[in-house]
Amino acid sequence: MVNGVNYKMMNLEDKNIISLEQFLATSSLWEGLGGLCFDSRKVTKNDVFIAINGVSVNGHQFIEKAISLGAKVVVCEEVPNEKHEGITYVQVENTKSALAKLSAFIISTFYKSRI
Repeated sequence: MVNGVNYKMMNLEDKNIISLEQFLATSSLWEGLGGLCFDSRKVTKNDVFIAINGVSVNGHQFIEKAISLGAKVVVCEEVPNEKHEGITYVQVENTKSALAKLSAFIISTFYKSRI
């Protein structure tokens, strides 16, 4: 476990599957992205879809829908067996924690002059 991430559980050998740390550190992956979205019904072109495993609904069931609506990046605990070309999958241990880290990163990186 490194920085709270269990890399042994994660399949990072596939070039389309990266860790959250890799995603945050690779500025070229952020070019042209829209917003963060955890409701697949509200995904728009180039959004980052976070598949939250909730109490009554598991967002992983809606990854395909999010991609069909234009999601460019999918943050998930389990990467789907069928992956789409051109989609970056960010595999994390906990999507709720990842949402918090992504939000903090975006605010501190892109909105620091407004705070």
